[in-house]
Amino acid sequence: MKTFCLLLAMLCLGSYSLAQKHIADSLVLLAEKAPGTEKATHYNDAAREFIKHDPRKGIEYAAKALEIATRENDFAEIYNALYSTADAYLVMGLYDSARITNLNTIEKYGSKLGNEHLAQLHNHLGSAYTNLQNNEKAIEHLLLSSEILDRLEPHQVTKTTQTLYIINQLNIGRILNQIKNYPKARKHLEHALEKSRAIGDSSRMMVAYNGLGIISEIEKDYEQSVILYAEAARLAEKLGYKGNTARVSGNIGLLYYYMEDFESSLAYSFRALEIGKEVNDMFCISLASANIGRAYLKMEQPDNALDYIMLSQHVAREQNYPVLLGNSHEFLSQYYAMKGDYKSAFYEKAESASLKDTIYEQRLAAQITETQTRYETEKKQQAIELLTRDAEIKDLVIKRRNTQAFALTGLIALLSISGFLFFGRQREKQHREKIEMEKRNLETEQQLLRAQINPHFIFNALNSVQSYISVNDELKAMTYLAKFSKLMRNILENSMKKMITIEEELETLQLYMELESMRFRDAFEFEFGIHEKIDPSRTYIPPMLIQPFVENSIKHGFLNLEGKGRIVVDFFKINGVVSCKVEDNGVGRPQMLAEDKLAAQHRSLGMQLTRDRLHALQQDWKVEAKFGVEDLTTPDGKACGTRVLIDMPYEVE
Repeated sequence: MKTFCLLLAMLCLGSYSLAQKHIADSLVLLAEKAPGTEKATHYNDAAREFIKHDPRKGIEYAAKALEIATRENDFAEIYNALYSTADAYLVMGLYDSARITNLNTIEKYGSKLGNEHLAQLHNHLGSAYTNLQNNEKAIEHLLLSSEILDRLEPHQVTKTTQTLYIINQLNIGRILNQIKNYPKARKHLEHALEKSRAIGDSSRMMVAYNGLGIISEIEKDYEQSVILYAEAARLAEKLGYKGNTARVSGNIGLLYYYMEDFESSLAYSFRALEIGKEVNDMFCISLASANIGRAYLKMEQPDNALDYIMLSQHVAREQNYPVLLGNSHEFLSQYYAMKGDYKSAFYEKAESASLKDTIYEQRLAAQITETQTRYETEKKQQAIELLTRDAEIKDLVIKRRNTQAFALTGLIALLSISGFLFFGRQREKQHREKIEMEKRNLETEQQLLRAQINPHFIFNALNSVQSYISVNDELKAMTYLAKFSKLMRNILENSMKKMITIEEELETLQLYMELESMRFRDAFEFEFGIHEKIDPSRTYIPPMLIQPFVENSIKHGFLNLEGKGRIVVDFFKINGVVSCKVEDNGVGRPQMLAEDKLAAQHRSLGMQLTRDRLHALQQDWKVEAKFGVEDLTTPDGKACGTRVLIDMPYEVE
């Protein structure tokens, strides 16, 4: 039966494609028989039909239409041909070609274009730049498209222009969501929702509600998020969009889990699973199964949870969903711990940690590739612009060959000066871009360094867990695993952000020091202090700047210390920066450097990398960012510890 349905669907799809091709071919025949501008019109109509199933042919017939329309001076068909060409490039994934085509259309015909056509071109450019990962340019053109549509006279406003405006606002909101500018994203999504409601566009209302739900979920306003997601689900069901209904129901189930309403979480997750199976949405099946499993675990019903966790893991492995696969190992670890099988729990926890580390490294690689691609694209565009200008200069020289010698000499001199100034500006621009690229690469190197450090720490931590298990100290093993899991999650999340709150930084530091204290059998104690003028929940600082100095104190300062070690971490504001003091009572740098040459090299490398990162922050924020190390001594001159002062930029929410 399934095979028959599949064959029937393929036949229907094939029939539809053949019908489209038949329409396009018929339009080509009409064009070949038609005279003048009518021929261009039919070729453009054929191009639009071909774009749906054969975009290369679409470009071919748009080019024919453009040639005829240019010869006949029919501006409307010239525009249609160029717009169709750019549209075909977008469908084919040739985003840079689409971008260049639209920019050339605006440059050459912008003064003749009406507002609606200009808005369409800027919307097209927004799509091209979005796919080229240039969010700044994408938002710029989408905003420009919206501003042009805002200027339309009442009699010019149509359902098409209103829909285009809504699409612009939704795309801007989606991009701002991706770059974590949630207040502005909410503003554009709410505007899109208002406009969609005004014209009764349920489909785009659904998209707006879903986007707003995502923002509320990120901000942990779960009750509001449930309301927004529920409205998106209602509209999806009304429109018959079963896939959207399933995924939004899954989101609501997860929110109820966060709110600890596990019965409601199960109800929505079961609904998402049922519809996901109906429409064969494998991601939804894996996610909903995982949500059901974790809810049963929280309800202390591990036997009910197991089948759903295993289903989620099976689908995630088959479909290559690494995040969901890592989560399934995490849930299995909890399941085995509840069953008292700590050896299996340890194995599943290690698998989860390994997958999360792999995902982290893949994200870093993707960031590097994105940066390199953008840089190469900008270089290619600069080369095209330079070649174009060179050609224009040469044409001008050829046209002026027969003019008087004095005028020719003056023209050449003027062109030489212009060329010198132009290339000078280009070199200056490229130099600025090079500096910016170096700063980006430095940030990436810091992330890569953390990616290299994490596996060593993970190895030591897992060895500690194994040692607890080997002596049957189950409580310590599970305590250590819980802290270790939370620390890994914090490091993964924080390392992807440019700024985090002091509260988040202290939570990560505390987890790290608690784990190290357990590993070194309470060989040291620690204390945090925050000046009363600092609100740790609203003050943001760069992440992972302090941990390397704390690590130095633990690993090197307390290495041969007689007595118990102590670390004090204090935060205070001074001269427009947040300053952090890390002070220990260790053996001091002179003894540590003398006894451990390898430690000296590691410390030197860590200091240099931190110094470079602070220098980059100083360039970005235009404030003094630095650190200094002071050796502490007793009145009789003996080393009694180390004090580090780190000055860093900050912002307040």
